[in-house]
Amino acid sequence: MIPTGITSEFRWFTESYGLGPFVQHVVSGSFRITVGGPTQVVRADQSTEDFPADTEVTLAVGDTLLSRNEYSVTTTNTGPEPAEVLDWLLLIDDPNLQFAGRQEEGWESNDLNATADVPTITGEVWLQMRRVALTPDEYVPVIDGQLTLEVTSDPEVDVVRRVNDEGIWPVESNGAVTVVYVVTMIPISA
Repeated sequence: MIPTGITSEFRWFTESYGLGPFVQHVVSGSFRITVGGPTQVVRADQSTEDFPADTEVTLAVGDTLLSRNEYSVTTTNTGPEPAEVLDWLLLIDDPNLQFAGRQEEGWESNDLNATADVPTITGEVWLQMRRVALTPDEYVPVIDGQLTLEVTSDPEVDVVRRVNDEGIWPVESNGAVTVVYVVTMIPISA
């Protein structure tokens, strides 16, 4: 969550952060972002826009930013409401290769950070994001050969997890429907 009136800066340090793709998706609100490298935005209407380095871009509900973790980022929320943002990154130069999220300075977090170890990735992949509403008895199946990361922005649900690698289930949802954002990396066949 990016509170109103917040400007944060993220600078990459090799000792602390890894190389890899970085994705941000806006759930609510809007904010401005300037990225120190080329960036692509998939708008809520599915149109795409490419931006050169150091271009300020406004992101609104349903927009998704595709960038790189090693680029510097300045984020500003001057809007009337906080912006809820989900993010994912794939650390490809880390010996413990991870698919995870990132917390930026000044942002509020509900401490729901999902991390998954991944096998070495070779070749191109599709990155698919889905918003799924799950009842306590429903789950999102995990498909062999695809890497899946799940996160929920609901602070009332402690964890969204895999059970025996069969699927992604809401945990401690108190019988309520839980909205889960599922990011899946799908290898592209040669």
